[in-house]
Amino acid sequence: SDNRHIRKIMGWQVWTAAACVIICVLLSAIYLIQPKENIQWIAMSNSDNNAALVHRLEDGSVVYLAGSSSLRYPKHFSSDKRETQLNGTAFFDISHIHGRPFLINTPSAQVEVLGTAFTIQQGDKIPFLLSVSRGRVRVKEVGEDEEMIVDSGKTVIMDAKGMHLQSNTNEEKLAHFRHCIRFKDETVGNILSVINNQLSGQQIQTTPSNAKRRLTVSFCGDSPKMMALLISS
Repeated sequence: SDNRHIRKIMGWQVWTAAACVIICVLLSAIYLIQPKENIQWIAMSNSDNNAALVHRLEDGSVVYLAGSSSLRYPKHFSSDKRETQLNGTAFFDISHIHGRPFLINTPSAQVEVLGTAFTIQQGDKIPFLLSVSRGRVRVKEVGEDEEMIVDSGKTVIMDAKGMHLQSNTNEEKLAHFRHCIRFKDETVGNILSVINNQLSGQQIQTTPSNAKRRLTVSFCGDSPKMMALLISS
């Protein structure tokens, strides 16, 4: 009877172990067949070296893309992060969303922001450069553990010797981003949102129906009155 009792215990142990294996296999299979998030990427590129191509993203962030530069971003950001890919130079004015950092991947660095305004400059023959005009940005070199926090008024330069911090030196480039701007198939509402953000006094208004209409237009040093006339025409 003792032997039967031992065999019964061993039998239950075998069945328990088998049941655990089956459950693990089933859970793994369920995880693998779950539909993955289908991210639809949008490519934005600017071939005009005389004006920045401006686009307002779905989260309210605004990108000023310089000439010979491109940006890839998802049609809809995920619930935990806002990830983009940049090649070239751009000025970013990022909307703060708690718990959803804005990430910019470049060939040289990974940039993480919560809500700020800054410029990224890079290219095949120029080093990576990031200048912060408002807020704070975390920069990490690709393939390295070193990272640096860049505050407002500071610039980080990345070259063969690593990352170096200095005071901002590219105010003229930042002014150029805002001086000559171009919109391509952008809603009038988004265009006015960007323009009015730059104006210190007079604001340009439109009707709700016109705000949804799309427009391709360029401005370079125009007054608010002139910009309103161009949009109206």
